[in-house]
Amino acid sequence: MDNGKLRIDNIFNGKTYFSIPDYQRSYAWEEKQLDDFFEDYMNNHNSQEYYYGTILLQMTKREKKEFCDIVDGQQRFTTLIIFMRCLISRLQSMNYDETSMLYKHFVKNGDLYILKLQADDNDFFSTIILDEKRASETKTPAQKRLLFAKTFFENKIKSCSDEQIEELLDKVCSTNVLIYLIKDSIEATMIFETTNDRGKSLTNLEKTKSFLMYKASLCLEEPEQILSTIQSRFCEIYRDFESMTSLDIGIDENSVLQYNYIAYENWKTNSGIKEYTRYMEYFKKTVEELARNVGKTPQQIRDLIAGLH
Repeated sequence: MDNGKLRIDNIFNGKTYFSIPDYQRSYAWEEKQLDDFFEDYMNNHNSQEYYYGTILLQMTKREKKEFCDIVDGQQRFTTLIIFMRCLISRLQSMNYDETSMLYKHFVKNGDLYILKLQADDNDFFSTIILDEKRASETKTPAQKRLLFAKTFFENKIKSCSDEQIEELLDKVCSTNVLIYLIKDSIEATMIFETTNDRGKSLTNLEKTKSFLMYKASLCLEEPEQILSTIQSRFCEIYRDFESMTSLDIGIDENSVLQYNYIAYENWKTNSGIKEYTRYMEYFKKTVEELARNVGKTPQQIRDLIAGLH
C-alpha cells in the first residue's frame, strides 16, 4: 500500500489486514454518527467524488501479506466493515455475482478476518458481527454499540430497493481515502495531535493521551520508552472506564478527568473561578512546565499517568 489518495476497493484487496491496537479506545460510534455515515452515502450522487477522510496506518509485511495497525481512523474503519457486512448479506440474497469476492475483501479471507479489534471485543466482533452468530449477551458497552450498529444498518438496508443496494455498493467502493503510512509511534503522535477525527469528537481523555505523547516526543531525545508506557497505561484506563460505564452510573470520560483533578491536584479559586472547572487548561499548563524540565520529565509523566490510572 502506498501513501496518498486511494479508493476503498484498492485498500480492501483481500491481501491487507488491519488491526486496532489495544491502546486505542473501544468502539464509540452511536446513532448520530451512524446516521451521518449512511445519509452521506444515500445523498451522494454518483457524479460526485466522496472522501472518507485521512487514515493513519503503521504497516508491516509478513508472508507476502500486509498487516496494518490503525493509528487514527479506527471508528470509521470499524463502521465501514460493519456496514459492508450487512450490505454483503443483502447482496447474497440478491444472488449478486461478486458477493464471494466482496466477502474475502471486506470480511474474511481464508482463516484471517480483515479487521481485528481490541482484545476485549474482538471475539464478539468476529463471531457476532462478522460471522452473524446470535448474540447471547453483550459484556462491554463497546459490544452493545457494535451490535447496535449492525442492527441499525440491517434496518436501513432492508428498506432499500435492489437498485439502491447496488448503487450503495458502487459508492462505497469508489470512496476516496487519504492514506498516510507512518514509520513509528513518534511520527504517529506528531500527526495525531494536529488531526481531527471525523465523526464523534475526541474526549478529553483522548486529548490528554495525545497531548502527553506529543510533549514527550518534542522534549525527549529518545521518547520511545515513555510513549510505550503512556500507551500501556491508557490501554488499562480505557478498559477500566469501559467496565465502569457498564454499571450505567452516568459517568463520562470528561467527568472522570475532572473528578481526578478535584481529588488530587492542588487547585484553588482564582478571581472567583474554581480552577477545576477549567481542568484541561490547567492540566496542559502542568505538562508544559514538566516539558521545560527535560531531565525529570519521563518520571514525572509516569507519575502523572499512574496517578490518573
